[in-house]
Amino acid sequence: MSIVEVKIELSKLGQAHLVSQLEKLQGSEYQDLESDILHLDLNLISELLAQVESNSSLNNSGEDLKSDSIRDEVAPHPFNSQAEQSSQSHAKWSELGQEALSEGKVGALLVAGGQGSRLGFDGPKGAYRFDLDSGASLFQLHAQRILNLGQRLGKELPWAIMTSPQNHDETIEHFEQHDYFGLSSDQIVFFQQGVLPAISQDGKIILASASRIQTAPDGNGGCFKAFHQSEVFHQWQKLGIEHLYIFSVDNCLVRPLDPRFIGFYLDNKKSSASTVVKKAYPAERVGIFALKNQLPTVIEYSELNDEQINATNSQGDLLYDGGNMAIHLIDMKILQEAATAPLAYHQAHKKISFWNGSELVHPSEPNAIKFEQFMFDIFPRCQSMALLEVERTEHFAPIKNAEGNDSPQSAKFLLLNLHKKWLAKALNINESNLDGQYEISPLLSYQGENLPSTLDEVKTTPLIFRS
Repeated sequence: MSIVEVKIELSKLGQAHLVSQLEKLQGSEYQDLESDILHLDLNLISELLAQVESNSSLNNSGEDLKSDSIRDEVAPHPFNSQAEQSSQSHAKWSELGQEALSEGKVGALLVAGGQGSRLGFDGPKGAYRFDLDSGASLFQLHAQRILNLGQRLGKELPWAIMTSPQNHDETIEHFEQHDYFGLSSDQIVFFQQGVLPAISQDGKIILASASRIQTAPDGNGGCFKAFHQSEVFHQWQKLGIEHLYIFSVDNCLVRPLDPRFIGFYLDNKKSSASTVVKKAYPAERVGIFALKNQLPTVIEYSELNDEQINATNSQGDLLYDGGNMAIHLIDMKILQEAATAPLAYHQAHKKISFWNGSELVHPSEPNAIKFEQFMFDIFPRCQSMALLEVERTEHFAPIKNAEGNDSPQSAKFLLLNLHKKWLAKALNINESNLDGQYEISPLLSYQGENLPSTLDEVKTTPLIFRS
């Protein structure tokens, strides 16, 4: 469509203020706003504006609420607990997973669009360093685990990293400055998460300046749409990749492309799988895997009533106890379907800066609506799902808050404790007899293997840092 045609359509959609603002501008400012306007998906904008007008999925507190949720039938989703697992099953799954990786059937997707602002860090969250003796960033930990695994298998493992417009260039620069942490630049592909215009409560697209539209990321579920639009999906299909291993940037203990988890997924012959951890306590604020209308999904803690939160089985175990770690495996065939039938958009009231005609205003209260897609909305389309319980202290140490739980301090504590546990096992001694703290480079060990058997070796191994 030409700019003239787009102006007409914008006016029909009640966005004449954008047309009026464009006509006031000249030179580069005109070009900037014209570019933003021409990049608008008018069909999608029309749908989102209709959603705002009907306000059907927004409750009084500004939280997303599906209108038919009161009629939903919710039940716990069973998972393969640690008590049900054996060393034989672990060995079988690891062999299946390694075989799939060696054959190039699995690719990794890292969701890394976030900034480190909540941590007081000005840059991509993946570039954040949390006071390890090695000085490793989150990106470095993930990259070197993939490198270690690939070297063991004799295979360059494919890795896609979803950034955001805010951090795309900085993320690539971080990898370039560190020579891709030993990986080949050919095995990594970067693509950007989508954004959508922010909309005022009276249905007007907001400006960020005289010549720019204010936008916001389209949610973690937007990774599937961006994955397609970037052409990575089609490139990987041609390479024979059949399964996508998804993980988030902030978990410092995640094992990317974990062969055991991949083997579990393949052995169960489901179109999707996720790892879960048991809740630390019944009311822990964590998303829980459940069956909604007999289909797999994740429900937020706020969707469960007190009876469900505290419900137990005959053994006294919580019924709703499969905590979401944001580690998933999905058949690429499901992602192909997602390209033609996009996930739903959810509304959220947020404080969003806006240009008032003379300056940028930073509101103190929620003033606008942003639209997001949620990753777990794809799970019902999978029809069935396999869930594997893992030990929280070995697999889950997210960095989300500046202090307290899920902070850099708690993540470092969990990582160093795990590495000390690995070393004590390799040395065949009690952890209490191992003085100090130890950090083990992912280049040396992926999950506790390949470690020294004597204290003298520990002291002289350059990939073990002691403090």
